[in-house]
Amino acid sequence: MEDLLAAARVTLERIKTLTTQVGLTYVELPEFLAGVGIAIGFASTQFTVLSVMGGGNENQINVTAGILRDIRQDRAKVLDLCNGMVRDNPAYPIYLHDAEIGWDILVSNIFPVALLVNNPDFFANSVKALPMMADTVRSEFTEAGLGGQVFTWDADDRQRLFIESMM
Repeated sequence: MEDLLAAARVTLERIKTLTTQVGLTYVELPEFLAGVGIAIGFASTQFTVLSVMGGGNENQINVTAGILRDIRQDRAKVLDLCNGMVRDNPAYPIYLHDAEIGWDILVSNIFPVALLVNNPDFFANSVKALPMMADTVRSEFTEAGLGGQVFTWDADDRQRLFIESMM
């Protein structure tokens, strides 16, 4: 059987080299059926997950940060807030990830790997910007009565965000 993650692993090695080159430290994440990834932490509630999916998506990388997890399930209110935020700042797509394990609000970008490898400063700034954006908008969801918990730099939240970054 063909290893669907072989090319994704090669791409992730390039990203890990780039991460080290720009002075960031990462932790490896356990592989998931769909891809491979790393997490870069900045504070106990500020981190970014970088994931590469297999099966033909190996030339792009998902850069994702969590805003809130396990929010109250009010689809209309959540989507209205997310849509307004994206309308006002489309560089930072904020969206609802709804799953059986819970409803989470994420911010994510997808970039061609070649763009990031050829522009290390852009890579570093992109990785750092998402957790800052998460901090900036989090209160709008809590003030809207959606509750939720902040993602924390622990193995469970890193893995949860990793899986959600690809689904």
